Amino acid sequence: RRKFTGDHVGYQTQVVNCLLECIDGVEGRPGILVIAATNHPEVIDRALLRSGRIERHVRMELPEADERAEILHFHLRGPVTIDELREITADLNDWSGADLEKLAREAKRRARAAGRPVQIDDVAEALPPLETFSSEVVRRAAMHESGHAIVTLSLRRNCRVSVSVRRQHRTFSSDPPAGGLTRYFDEPADLETRESLEALICRTLAGAAAEEVMIGTRSTGWGGSLGSDLHLATVVAGRMVCSLGMGKNLSFIMEDDHAGLNRSGRLPGAVREEIDGILAEQFARARSIITSHRDMAEALAEELLKREHLEPDDVAAIMEMHMPDWAERRRAG
Repeated sequence: RRKFTGDHVGYQTQVVNCLLECIDGVEGRPGILVIAATNHPEVIDRALLRSGRIERHVRMELPEADERAEILHFHLRGPVTIDELREITADLNDWSGADLEKLAREAKRRARAAGRPVQIDDVAEALPPLETFSSEVVRRAAMHESGHAIVTLSLRRNCRVSVSVRRQHRTFSSDPPAGGLTRYFDEPADLETRESLEALICRTLAGAAAEEVMIGTRSTGWGGSLGSDLHLATVVAGRMVCSLGMGKNLSFIMEDDHAGLNRSGRLPGAVREEIDGILAEQFARARSIITSHRDMAEALAEELLKREHLEPDDVAAIMEMHMPDWAERRRAG
């Protein structure tokens, strides 16, 4: 980054400058491509991302079921077919390419020990055991995801939302697996406003708010790690206060994409208090919406428990059933 902190500022600056020099030196050398990857794009110095340097950016999500089969097939390099692997990878949600490569290594190790090429049985036996979520965890996840959906569609009626829960999982990771998922299909706004950012925070916190309203307590599932609901909401609130002039003061404290926004401990106490205030206000707002539409949230959660996945049209149908004027207001914008 352009603004480093800590005990190694000189070294870090040299690394970035050297990298820029290397990339600029590629120009005029035909056949040379520069490809880079990161798990934390928010901390990359903008100088590296300008035209003529690393200028094309592609976000790689976790692979879908068919993609997981293709990745596993690539790493196995054996007679096992993709069609055989599809049955295995169908329920490996949240598995990364690295997880699938690890599975392939374990399957090949078993095949080598048996003195033969890898077979589909080696892959199946290399899988971690199938674990089952308790009914309490699945029900909480269904209510959590229904909270996200209800609040989102109450605040932004043109958005489309799908929700899902799962009862079983396999994982190599030590991180606890997610019991549910909400996907938002909405077009990004041309220009964000305070209202739209507050709505984003509100819908992000709505899962935990739904747990509190319908169960009485919040679980740890909404926080604890980067990418969690609480983390994402905090980052948006931090942008509002520190970068976008949407706080009590108009001070510009740091760039919109600065890594410090991920670590509120680096911010002044008054700024942290203001961020806390925004989060508390939007959490209370989410609670109020869910309380007002509790019957609808519970109906959505019950249907989700029955089917485990609801497409946007399914969610919209439940909204219309419990709120007849919702569809008309949605068409009106």
